[in-house]
Amino acid sequence: MEGIGTAEGLGESTKTILNVLNNSKNSLLICADQYWPSVAIGIEVFNEGMFDLKKRNVKCRFITEITQENITFCKELLKIASVHHLPGLKGNFAVNENEYIASATMKNLQLLSQVVYSNSKAVVEQHNFFFENLWDKSISAIEKIDEIERGIIPEIVNVIKNPFEIKNIYFDVLKSSLTEIMLILTTSTVFMREENDGIMQSLIDASNRNVKIRIITPSFSNAKNEIDNLSQKNKIEVRRIESPFDARINILVVDGKYSLIVELKNDTKQKFTEAVGSAIYSTSQSNVVSFVTIFETLWKQTELCEKLKDADNLKEEYIKKLRLADKAKDEFVNIAAHELRTPTQSILTFANLLKYDINKNESIEAIYRNAKRLNVLIKNILDVTKIESNKLVLHQENFNLNDLLTTVIKDYTRQLKKTYL
Repeated sequence: MEGIGTAEGLGESTKTILNVLNNSKNSLLICADQYWPSVAIGIEVFNEGMFDLKKRNVKCRFITEITQENITFCKELLKIASVHHLPGLKGNFAVNENEYIASATMKNLQLLSQVVYSNSKAVVEQHNFFFENLWDKSISAIEKIDEIERGIIPEIVNVIKNPFEIKNIYFDVLKSSLTEIMLILTTSTVFMREENDGIMQSLIDASNRNVKIRIITPSFSNAKNEIDNLSQKNKIEVRRIESPFDARINILVVDGKYSLIVELKNDTKQKFTEAVGSAIYSTSQSNVVSFVTIFETLWKQTELCEKLKDADNLKEEYIKKLRLADKAKDEFVNIAAHELRTPTQSILTFANLLKYDINKNESIEAIYRNAKRLNVLIKNILDVTKIESNKLVLHQENFNLNDLLTTVIKDYTRQLKKTYL
């Protein structure tokens, strides 16, 4: 008689599963999540039942999600039957010629506590149909195991609309980072939100694992302290772009292998799951390389902007120095002109008086003294040019101040007398 029932408890559930295995005469189809291989192979009573299928030549096909954690169990399953891999597989069911069993949840290396059973022909045919559709969408376990063991990442491009799933992927990708994280935060609100949601802490943890981390974000005053603290306290490079981004997206690239592009649906929200819309997660090398190129271009742009700022600052500094130099030059020219004018005028005056002066020796002496003064002034002017070219060598020497003052007094006294005569 056809019917549907539920087996409750570890004992009844295990008995029901073993009955279905034993009742399979020609075929058995099992579709189950990543935990099922550990249950089928790792629990002795099920292991014996599975290998008994092979002894009885029952044709078996299994679909599961193969991961790094269950790869050993999956290799054992290949000894029994054909196995396929389907990523993200949820739910667990099995069908033979006449029976169907299912379990909503399964845990690693643990017996099942509840199983749904049916021998309804319609239910069996329906799940045979489901299985065949999933089988066509899955890939060979041998191929997947080879990818995992060789470290090959399959190329996928997934559009994700569940904000909680987006957040989980965000954290998982950050935690899996080994060499480098590139992150573009397009608004200051995003930066604050990432801090509050713990993503910044994940970045700090990655930095502590010696992962190279670079962040590009706009310059905004309300996030300045957070940015500065992140840069100063951790080995994280942060560069700022002056103008805000037009697109409201968050770009994450990890190890040059994974990219996650998150749309910001409502940037005013403080929680990640409330702010994001959809996201695109990709391991496609062409996609990832494109975003790496975008990031590197922006990174170089920020570097050029910093250099231009430094150049502008240097230019302003040079302009100030030039203005000071011009001022000093004007002052020097004025002083030099005044200082040169005095001995020159004295020389001209005394030279002119030689024609009339009876005591020519005194005039000649005055001309000689002022010529010497003029020579000293010229030498000082030349010394100024040496100072500018850092070639001046100072020579210290003693001189008689009284003689100098006496000479100056004599010159001016004579000049004053001639002026008033």
